[in-house]
Amino acid sequence: MKSRRLRWLVSALGVAAAVLLLWRPFLWGFAAFMHVSSPLRQVDVILPVYDESVSMSTAVADLYHRGLAPRIVLPRLRLDRLQELGLMPPDHEVWRRLLEARGVPPAAMETIGSDIDDAVELGAAVGRLAPGSSRLRVLVVASSPFSRLVRSALRRGVDAAAVDLVMYPVMPPDIDERAWWRSRDGWIAYFDAYCLWLIGFVR
Repeated sequence: MKSRRLRWLVSALGVAAAVLLLWRPFLWGFAAFMHVSSPLRQVDVILPVYDESVSMSTAVADLYHRGLAPRIVLPRLRLDRLQELGLMPPDHEVWRRLLEARGVPPAAMETIGSDIDDAVELGAAVGRLAPGSSRLRVLVVASSPFSRLVRSALRRGVDAAAVDLVMYPVMPPDIDERAWWRSRDGWIAYFDAYCLWLIGFVR
């Protein structure tokens, strides 16, 4: 009996030591899995996936000013109740104003789609932009924790259209990329993103 208890105690101590040693690499690896990025290259359009507006619109404007694309496409999402009542502007109008404030000329922006509900429908709207004779290269600016989820959904929506997706993830300003688990916002973002990705994966 004592020998069995000793083995259990040693095993428990070993598991505890492994957890203490490996929990940070595990969490880093988890974040790296959800974070999907591509080498930056010249593209045809920049596509922001609306999320945190300040840092992401800054990133979109910076990519445009660096000459990576001649135009930005703004998705027209389904209006929520406040927007239907005219109490809030539509998301694409908010983003248009933010980008204009960051020096993007109005002529460089266009609105796509109608009543878009999710990233799959957004992918379908992007697919309709693809020319018949060549591939459309799209630089997707998305929140870093959701970038894998966004890429998977966009690919389903694009389907067989001639579209290449180049991912550019942006970390929300309230999450420390090197220690995301130290904040409540970090746990919420990564847990939500992983659960949604997992549900889509097993379907």
